Amino acid sequence: MRHPTSLLALLLGLALPTMAAVPPAEQLLPADTLAVLSVPDATKYVATCKDSPAMRLWNDPAMRPFRDKLMAKLTKEAIEPLERELGIKLADYSALAQGQVTLALTQNGWQGTKDPLPALLLLLDTRDQSDQLKKTLAEVRKKLTDANKKFRSDKIRDVEFTTLALDATNASPDLPQISFGQSGSLLLVGTNPKALEQVLARLAGGGGGALADQADFQADQPVIREALTYGWINVTPAVAVGVKLAAQAPTGNAEGPKPDKIIAALGLTGVKTLAFGARQGPDGATVDMSMSVPADQRKGIFKLIATDGVFSMDGYVAKLPEICALAERYGALTLVDDCHATGHLGEKGRGTPALTGVGSRVDIVTGTFGKTLGGAMGGFVAAAQPIVDLLRQRARPYLFSNSLAPAVVGGSLKALEIAVAADDRRALLQSHARRFRAGVEKAGFAVLPGETPIIPVMLGEAQRAQDLARALDERGVYVAGFFFPVVPQGAARIRTQMSAALTNEDVDFAIAAFADAGKAIGIL
Repeated sequence: MRHPTSLLALLLGLALPTMAAVPPAEQLLPADTLAVLSVPDATKYVATCKDSPAMRLWNDPAMRPFRDKLMAKLTKEAIEPLERELGIKLADYSALAQGQVTLALTQNGWQGTKDPLPALLLLLDTRDQSDQLKKTLAEVRKKLTDANKKFRSDKIRDVEFTTLALDATNASPDLPQISFGQSGSLLLVGTNPKALEQVLARLAGGGGGALADQADFQADQPVIREALTYGWINVTPAVAVGVKLAAQAPTGNAEGPKPDKIIAALGLTGVKTLAFGARQGPDGATVDMSMSVPADQRKGIFKLIATDGVFSMDGYVAKLPEICALAERYGALTLVDDCHATGHLGEKGRGTPALTGVGSRVDIVTGTFGKTLGGAMGGFVAAAQPIVDLLRQRARPYLFSNSLAPAVVGGSLKALEIAVAADDRRALLQSHARRFRAGVEKAGFAVLPGETPIIPVMLGEAQRAQDLARALDERGVYVAGFFFPVVPQGAARIRTQMSAALTNEDVDFAIAAFADAGKAIGIL
């Protein structure tokens, strides 16, 4: 027999009213949506991003001058004018964002001057704070009344909306206006009643075709699905609407920018849709992007994945097999900047493509004639002949730079010849790297794991890195401290680099100097 307490809980659950979950944005917005920017779950977004590398950088004291200037400009030019019109402080209501937050532009059936203009929509799901939302909207209406703002009340599908003319001096339907209302836990804000009515109809389970049913939107689902935030633009109709709006501009603005001309200048005439989806993972934020272009209009449009071969601050080798697989999956080219690998990593010094076994799967390799090859000027791009020919005609750094001096070219060619045959020196270099790494770790220092000659000795605080660099200089070892913003906050370090020109005695001397200096400044 069912336990009485369980039966009572079941009956109460059936008796209590439940709030239906708000459908995702693509099920509420109409099929003629031109653009959408959405955070599907604001609570999850905030929780995921608050400790992200990007947020830590944003909140770092070193960012304060830029952050304060940017926010002051945004507040003065965008937030404060809107707050003055509405008579509220937007920050007072930010906690209401619990579920989706969506901003969209819909065509709204607009085809010319006599039709309703394209509409802006804001959808904000407050989830279990619907009562607070109701109180908030009542407060906003009271503030509008107290400030003598002229507004009117409208009913759209039995939902009460407050409509305010954007110049706030009268409530004429011929003036730009903004309406806001509540349906369950959802706050709806829009510039046109027709667009709001379409959302309410879909919220009730009707309303005809939605954005989710639009074929071009469906094609971009791999990018959008399960993203923390996503954006989508239906480029072709959006440009058409922009052209019509520009054509209606006053004669004094007849020479203003034309959307179709801007798209053409960017080489994006054939683009149907643009989409992005942002995600947060253990290694930081990733953004997937999609550009939908008909196959017969893809001339001049290509995809490129670019990466360092060796990341110079950490000494880590890029995961080139995975990167090449990703490029092959999406039909992209792969570019590797191998400045910190050319000459000393991989078979015959051919760098990270050789070291990781991807070889010719990398399409473009860039490098320098400095570093391993002896410190001369200049660099190179190695790629298939069509890519090289294109760069010779279009690469600005190449076109507007003088040629290298003959002596530099000759010296670099000889350095390459030596590097190819220098397996013995590469073996000695690796031996030195292992010897130094083991020695400083034994002395008590933290060292990032790795197999390259770049060996960062981790110290955490910037002052420690500066103090240790100074102490080592006094002991005959020249190093430099690296700290924020060159490396992440709290990850200051001494970056050491081994050389095949050193002897075992030189390496042991450096290890002893590190140990002595560390003890002298109190970090060991």
